[in-house]
Amino acid sequence: MTENNFWLLTLAFFIAAVASCSFSYLFIHAASRLGFVDSPDTHKVHKTPTPLLGGVGVFIGFAGSMLFLKFFFRENLHFFSFFLVSCLLVLILGVLDDWLLLTPVPKLAGLIFVSFIPGFCFYFLKGSLTTSIALSFCLFFFINSFNLLDNVDGLCSSVGLAILISAFIHSRNPYLLPAVGAIAGFLIWNYPKAKIFLGDAGSLLIGTFCVFFALSGYNNSLIHWSLLPVFWAPVYDTFSVVAIRLYEKRSIMIGGKDHLSHRLMSKGMTNSQVNILLGGSTIIVGISTLFLPVFVSVALLPVILIAVAVCEVKFTFSSFL
Repeated sequence: MTENNFWLLTLAFFIAAVASCSFSYLFIHAASRLGFVDSPDTHKVHKTPTPLLGGVGVFIGFAGSMLFLKFFFRENLHFFSFFLVSCLLVLILGVLDDWLLLTPVPKLAGLIFVSFIPGFCFYFLKGSLTTSIALSFCLFFFINSFNLLDNVDGLCSSVGLAILISAFIHSRNPYLLPAVGAIAGFLIWNYPKAKIFLGDAGSLLIGTFCVFFALSGYNNSLIHWSLLPVFWAPVYDTFSVVAIRLYEKRSIMIGGKDHLSHRLMSKGMTNSQVNILLGGSTIIVGISTLFLPVFVSVALLPVILIAVAVCEVKFTFSSFL
């Protein structure tokens, strides 16, 4: 990387962070007038009505910084446009959900649409059917997982930021810096106690960032298997919540206070400690995969999931003894 590029990338990071922080601050005061407020409910942790639209602030900061970089870096222009359009589709679906409170069936249909349209377009850009199908399924699973992970202040942002930092350590992809900067700028207002939420628009968007930058990578060739373990937190949270609700014969489509973060906080951890634990462990896993063969990295994900499940079960049962 030349010295000139270093300063351009640094500037791109700060453009994203400042824009995201500024627009998120504006939405804190404007969201209620626009009708985007998350009211307390029995399955939610927060006690006061909190503005949404933080995800729109993240997108504005990210898109503005990406456009700045595009002016200087002319490679991968087709992928650049394709990626921004994919993010915009996800953002629109999330904003509609935040505004209209979509029921599960229309939301599921929308998630399928925004997941498989990028895969369909990717097929024409790259010509690989296997890669396109893999991209679609990764998008569908992980944007849902990050949507579920957004259940306490700052958690989705913290884990998403940790995954993207891990991806940057691996790939040195310059286009990662706008995403990192945009989330970091928003996190100033979202860290406990949050003054604004990501909303579905933001959680779905961060999931999209992570799929494209961590699994697709700079060369746009799915899948960078070595980074799969950094997704352990959203994967574990998704599967554990589904298992708990099925065991208790509850609908998996209806929210509740049964996520990993809720379970950790019920054991005495604070919201901030949960963010530090899950975000910090994600970065540690990401760094460790630098020194592992790909097949070991792939095997590391189920090992982590099983280890966390065993620790959680052991700790839960020990509290009754």
